[in-house]
Amino acid sequence: MSDLDQLDDLDLLDDDLAFDDDPITPVAAQSTPQSQPQGKPSVGMIRDIPVEVTVEVSRRSLALKELMAIEPSSVIMLDKQEGEPVDIKINGVLFGTGNIIAQNGKYGVQVLSLVDNDHHE
Repeated sequence: MSDLDQLDDLDLLDDDLAFDDDPITPVAAQSTPQSQPQGKPSVGMIRDIPVEVTVEVSRRSLALKELMAIEPSSVIMLDKQEGEPVDIKINGVLFGTGNIIAQNGKYGVQVLSLVDNDHHE
């Protein structure tokens, strides 16, 4: 199967990609749209990429002998108190903090604050 045949199998949105008649356009020959400041990449192509959201309640280190003693009825106590904020991570990187909530029989996390990871300024 050729590379072009594999591209046909991809599920891409037409408004996310703009192709000229030539299927391969050198990067240097591509023009930057006037509405988009130079140096700022478009998020159009990446906005539907799934990311993993993790809510980390707490961490605990155990000695190997403690780990080996765990049974189905065991309880592992955590460092955080009930009601303390939990960490929200995106692909393993701290994104913010929140509170665990229960709504309509499901658990969720209410975002309290976001971490400023913008180190470019």
